Amino acid sequence: MILEAILLSPHNTEQLRLRHSTFSVDSDMILDLVDRAASEESYSVDPELGPLRVPTFTETCQDDITRTFAIALDENTAIALAGDEGESEGKLRVRAGLILKEIQSRYDEFRYDSLSGIEKRDLISAVNEYIFEHTRIVLFGASETGKTSIFQFASTGSVVTNYSKTTKTNVVPKLNEYRQILEKRVTGPQDEWFQIANHLLMLYDLPGGKQYRNSWKSYLSRADVAALVVKSTEDGIVEGKKLLTEFENILPDHVIAIANFQDLEDAIPPPIVARFLGVETHGMVAIDVDRHDILRDMLKTSAVTDYQRY
Repeated sequence: MILEAILLSPHNTEQLRLRHSTFSVDSDMILDLVDRAASEESYSVDPELGPLRVPTFTETCQDDITRTFAIALDENTAIALAGDEGESEGKLRVRAGLILKEIQSRYDEFRYDSLSGIEKRDLISAVNEYIFEHTRIVLFGASETGKTSIFQFASTGSVVTNYSKTTKTNVVPKLNEYRQILEKRVTGPQDEWFQIANHLLMLYDLPGGKQYRNSWKSYLSRADVAALVVKSTEDGIVEGKKLLTEFENILPDHVIAIANFQDLEDAIPPPIVARFLGVETHGMVAIDVDRHDILRDMLKTSAVTDYQRY
């Protein structure tokens, strides 16, 4: 995870600091790293960056935890990114370099305090775009499996009590909600339900009727995670298996199943559903308010964990 981004102008004056965790790097450490980076002859060979100087360092910080840093710099500006132990040097290097190129394309000499309020928000949003990753989670499945109930439950916390057939694709969050996150100088894991670490989730609810399934292809082919929603009955999981087979060639690597209606008397337990479908499966009752946090945590976890085939 990228924990913090620090932008410095000539003479190593700190101009802007964007925090994505409770941790904040000591300013003296940043200045020392920038000085060391300036004396190195390490150049990026990434084709996205060209001949930018972006050395990386592994350092023990003031809280005695080791973190990785990437410093991208030219004669006018320095960009410092701090990542936790799980963040790769390559990713940090590329992100720092891309942010520097963004600054170079915008300003002859970068001075944050000279920008207008709108320009500051625009810059913060642009930098955060390089830090956050957007993850598309697409809910699909047959009609009357509870996809829209899960969609509503996850995004608003409200329970759908009256069934209404879905006839169009629903998407959350709205664009303005994304913008509000991207324009923040300090973000935390509890800011929004669709945010986890450096990931911003986008949740899609596809109509389940057979007449709408041609439209599934464009959504499933661009999904990062496809979540098959099935009714936890024998007929329900058989129908789900057919859909997995039918759309196998366009599904993303990461496919999960949500075994809904676990409150039915004859509901098939999630482990059995998982073995039949061949994908990671989570049980759900989309009208049980006590499962709201469980559902959101499951969606967030699926966005940041590696694909696992059963």
